[in-house]
Amino acid sequence: MQAPPLTLENVLLQLRDFLAVWISQIIYYNEIYPKNAFEERKFLDSIVHQSRVPPLADYIERFANEMVSVLVKKEGGGKLHDVVVIIYRESSLHVVRRYIMGLSQFVGLADQITTLDFLSKPTEVHLARINIPGFDWNEIYSSLRSLIFFHTEELKRTYERSDLDLFFKLLLNTDNAVDLSGDEGQWVKLMSEEDTRRTKFVSVGEVSSGFLCFDLHNEYIL
Repeated sequence: MQAPPLTLENVLLQLRDFLAVWISQIIYYNEIYPKNAFEERKFLDSIVHQSRVPPLADYIERFANEMVSVLVKKEGGGKLHDVVVIIYRESSLHVVRRYIMGLSQFVGLADQITTLDFLSKPTEVHLARINIPGFDWNEIYSSLRSLIFFHTEELKRTYERSDLDLFFKLLLNTDNAVDLSGDEGQWVKLMSEEDTRRTKFVSVGEVSSGFLCFDLHNEYIL
């Protein structure tokens, strides 16, 4: 399949799709829902598991769109620091795992994008093509494909049969100035808190190419 034009819109749509797949693998391998709620699909030539249940799939997609929206609107600063998926026990509300996408180094694009309509529908407004040496679809696909592979392998390595008491929460770790109260702003704003429990930190990988700069790491509460 021919790659789309290398524009800001299309790269951000790829990032959004990557985020949705990243989240879906976490939910699948932590057995938050029954296995038959997911189906195998291909993403960047890799086999992944994505929800076949429309409400869950729509929820993840809305969250991914909100993340890109907040990310784009930051004006060179760090309005969006992290996307966090928390796995916790419903009975005690104790967090057992955190999966984190660190975005504090992501370049602000607020002065280059005038509309976010492309997140929800095809648009005839096209941004200028990206012309950054070494930054092309081959590099983007290769970087994201590698991250999905290492992410999935780490989930398989740490897989434990669920005790059916686990659930998840999607969080955006943002500056206080970010407003998440709009129609799509149903997400929790992460506040810093002291956790004295021992935590194991595992780095999964990073992307640092063009304006795509983020890393993935996991925190396991011991």
